[in-house]
Amino acid sequence: MLQAFIPTKIVYPSNKSKPWFTRELRLLIRKRSRYYKRWLKTKNINHKLLYNKTRNLVQRKIKLVKQKYNERFMNKLNAVKTTDLNNWKLLNHKWKLSRKHSYPLNVNGRPIHDNRSRCNLFNEYFTSISNSPSNDYQNLPPLEYLTDQRLLSPVIEPFEVFQVLNNLNPNKCNGFDNLPNRILKICSQSLATPFSLLLNFIFSSEEYPTVWKTATVIPLLKTGSQTEVQNYRPTALLPSLSKVFEKLLHKHIYNYLKHHKLLFPNNSGFRKKTLNS
Repeated sequence: MLQAFIPTKIVYPSNKSKPWFTRELRLLIRKRSRYYKRWLKTKNINHKLLYNKTRNLVQRKIKLVKQKYNERFMNKLNAVKTTDLNNWKLLNHKWKLSRKHSYPLNVNGRPIHDNRSRCNLFNEYFTSISNSPSNDYQNLPPLEYLTDQRLLSPVIEPFEVFQVLNNLNPNKCNGFDNLPNRILKICSQSLATPFSLLLNFIFSSEEYPTVWKTATVIPLLKTGSQTEVQNYRPTALLPSLSKVFEKLLHKHIYNYLKHHKLLFPNNSGFRKKTLNS
C-alpha cells in the first residue's frame, strides 16, 4: 500500500555533489558551460576568451573551496568537545568510511560465508536460548482487588494518536511492515482519526492483529569475536503501528494505576516526575 500511494524513487547524486561543493561554485560552473556552448555555436573569439577566463576562474575557485573545507574539517576534528562518535561521523563524511562488515561465522572451525546459512545459524542459536511461555498457572499466588474501580477498555481519541505519531523518531529503523516513522510523523494529522478508529475496534473486538506480532530480528554483537554466534544477542524490530498501540495502551494503564494509587510509592523507576525517572 505504501508503494502504491507513496512510491519511492532512487535518486543518484551527481559527481559534483561533493561535501566541499558550494552553491557559488555550482553557479560559476553553469556560467562556464554557457560560455562554452556559445563559443561552439558562434566560433567568436570573444566568446572563447570569456570561456577561457571563466574556466580558469572555476579551477581557482575549486582549489579555494577545497582548502577552506579541509581547514574547517581539521578544526572540527581537533575540537576539544568532539566525542569519539563525532570523530567517526566526521571521518565517515569525508572519506565515506563504514564500520559495516559481513564477517563469516565459525562453526566447528569451518567459516560460513553464505547469508542464508548465517541467518539459519542465528535463528537456531536464538531459539535455543529462548524459553517458551509456560502454561502452568497453578503456582500463581492468589490475587486480591485493591480497588473497586475496574480498568475498562480504553477509548482512544484522535488527539492522542496525533500526539504519539507527531513525537515519533523519524530516524528509527523500519519494522516488519516497512512503514517508516517519517511517513507516520508527516501524515500524523491525517492518520489520527482513522487510526483511532482502528485501535478502538481492536480493543472492542479483543483481537490483536497477527501481523503486528511479527518482528524482524537483528543480531547485535555483545562482546568478543565477531565470528562466534554465541557473542550475539537478538534485537526485534517491531512494526511501527504496533509500537504506537503499545504507547497509547501504556498511557491508559499507567493513568489508571496512578489515579487509584496502585503503584508502590517507593518504586520510582520509569515513572514521570520521580527521582529515578
